[in-house]
Amino acid sequence: MKQAGSALTFLCLVITFFLWGCPVGVSYPLGEMADAQNMPQLIGTWVTDDPEAEMKKLSVTAGDKPGTYRVEVLEKGSSYAVETTSFLAWTTLLEGKTFLIAQEIATGLYFHYYLESSGTANISLSDVTLKVGGIDAITSVAAFREEVRASLAFPDVFVSRIDWHKP
Repeated sequence: MKQAGSALTFLCLVITFFLWGCPVGVSYPLGEMADAQNMPQLIGTWVTDDPEAEMKKLSVTAGDKPGTYRVEVLEKGSSYAVETTSFLAWTTLLEGKTFLIAQEIATGLYFHYYLESSGTANISLSDVTLKVGGIDAITSVAAFREEVRASLAFPDVFVSRIDWHKP
């Protein structure tokens, strides 16, 4: 009985994260690291004034491979729920849109954000909702890309937008 209660609690958390648009770590990236887009404007310290943000301050440095970045969460918000604060990140293009992929170093899980850039000192990150097959559709990189491509037809595919700026 206790296992059923634990499973139900876990299911409720997953559904809550999905409905609220909070990022959920998945086993596949939306794009391969080898195809990373070089965006040197991402390097630097980023802060947000949004009181609801999971992360408040980030440090982004160049990664070991071209087009990759090391991301360190310097200041967490009250809803930060990831195990660690260190990520390997890169960007990918899909349907003319830029997505940031952040791989948690400790677990290897991938977190995905829609990235909008306004010059070199302002960016916005939005959570990506999967509107057609949901998380169950993520069985490979190619399947994930197809799910996001199909979800782009919905007006509310990007949620929980957070604006960031360099101090």
